[in-house]
Amino acid sequence: MKALSLSKSTPSSGKGNSDLAHLMAAITRTLSRVRTGTHSVQPVAITVSTIVCTKLPDEEVLTAHVPLPLAEKVDQIAARLERSRGWIVKQALTAWVDQEEERRRLTLEALADVDAGRVIDHQAVQAWADSLDSDKPLSLPL
Repeated sequence: MKALSLSKSTPSSGKGNSDLAHLMAAITRTLSRVRTGTHSVQPVAITVSTIVCTKLPDEEVLTAHVPLPLAEKVDQIAARLERSRGWIVKQALTAWVDQEEERRRLTLEALADVDAGRVIDHQAVQAWADSLDSDKPLSLPL
């Protein structure tokens, strides 16, 4: 049995960019008959595996270990939407980053309000909340 592996890389453009594409093909092929005792076996298949990885100049590859149930859910969603696992993960990560950026913006806005003295006394808020179940609720504290 002989194996042949081929790989090809696109060289950097000289502008500091990393490889733009990487192609790896592994071809394994049985080249002769196998004899065992009185039987002769003729090879009937050639196995070809191809992995193509394209990295654009403005992208980075991230790797994360996730619990198996989460990975299975990602695979189920990918199959249902007819999208790749990577596309699903990219969408989820983008949404999470957007959410975290909004949380940070709102936190900084709240801290600026505190620094400017735009606060409401806790007792006033508690009295308002307690009055909501009564016949005559208090107006919203300002």
